[in-house]
Amino acid sequence: MAVSTRSVVWVDAGGNVTITRINTQGGAGSIQTNILGIINADRFQYWEGTLSVNGFPTPSAAQYQPVSARATLVFTTTAPGVLVELTLIAPDIGIFLADQRTIDLTNTGVVSLITACVGVLCDTAGNTAVSCIAGFLN
Repeated sequence: MAVSTRSVVWVDAGGNVTITRINTQGGAGSIQTNILGIINADRFQYWEGTLSVNGFPTPSAAQYQPVSARATLVFTTTAPGVLVELTLIAPDIGIFLADQRTIDLTNTGVVSLITACVGVLCDTAGNTAVSCIAGFLN
């Protein structure tokens, strides 16, 4: 049987969030229900699927290498006035313009990512991305 993994975003009464992962054989529904009975936080979102492991990750040592370095792409959606954001963790310096803060929306890799997002990336209401309007280092 394949390993299933459930990622859970938890929220506390102050609005703080964190994420945990539960790996199982057969699903984490019962585990999550029981966790909820003994904590003060509540689940905000969760998703579950077959675990995919990269046995030999090769992160790059570069200017924005820590996972705390983040950049954001902002998309318009099918709902007028509604935006959706995609966070890029430890972005490569090569995707930025000369100011090293603004994402170059004409960069080949960025264009490929934007293309993959249009019609697929969505907000929590299901409104899908139509076009990318901005990108910046947070």
